[in-house]
Amino acid sequence: MLQARTSDRAMIDARSHKRRGTAKPRSRVEKHRFDGRSREAVRIRQLETQYRAEIGEVAANPAVMQAIRRAAELTMFSEKQRATMIRGEPINLSDLLRLEGVAKRAIGSMRELAAQVRAEQLRQTIHLARFRFAAPVEGRNTRPDAPEAAGGRQIAPNRGVASERTPLSVERNRSPRG
Repeated sequence: MLQARTSDRAMIDARSHKRRGTAKPRSRVEKHRFDGRSREAVRIRQLETQYRAEIGEVAANPAVMQAIRRAAELTMFSEKQRATMIRGEPINLSDLLRLEGVAKRAIGSMRELAAQVRAEQLRQTIHLARFRFAAPVEGRNTRPDAPEAAGGRQIAPNRGVASERTPLSVERNRSPRG
């Protein structure tokens, strides 16, 4: 029994060793494709830089960053396809036109998304500014250090401050005499 286990282990080790050695080493072109040094990757980064500069500070938003990346990739693919056509190599013209249309729509949606994010950030800024510098509401304690001034407790209309009220159960159990 002991020998069967050692022979099985030897076979397993031999198989796993064999599998490790069969992996084909990557060529120089494949290495560049994976680490971002290919012509396509460089062009994508250039386009991303241009789109970020066009959009501005909103480009830091993750959704906008993803839209920028997608637009840059599709633009690069359409440019590459058009260059193939210009060189005189045979291509499917319908695919080229379709790819250029998709790239154009991706750029448009990227710009639209950036405008929406910019508008949302502006709304949030206005909302915060409105309440930060708003005039005190009548009927509230207006001391700057009071919690009511910061939007905390409000004065109840006929009962005073909410924390100063007695619970309703105590009010109901009181007799009118005392």
